[in-house]
Amino acid sequence: MTIAIVDGYSTGAALAAHLHHLGVPCSHIQSQPVVHDFLRRTFDPKHYTRDHGFVPDAADLADLLRRDGTTRVVAGTESGVTLAETLFHTLGLPTNRP
Repeated sequence: MTIAIVDGYSTGAALAAHLHHLGVPCSHIQSQPVVHDFLRRTFDPKHYTRDHGFVPDAADLADLLRRDGTTRVVAGTESGVTLAETLFHTLGLPTNRP
């Protein structure tokens, strides 16, 4: 099981740290090409097995996540909600009804 965290900044960074402590592999996705410094400062790459960075095409990103064995996607901060929802549907993962 791998959990992909979209925008693992701020409270998402705390989630990644907790999952890492539990031994759950996580990958990171950046929803936008540029991240504000105040958010970037909260990011800790050691909590992730892989950082995909920003991938502009959702279908390409979904393919990367499938290859990683991603079984869940979660938004780390509000900025990641739209991309996380897109990925839920593209990957056929459980989510809220749109």
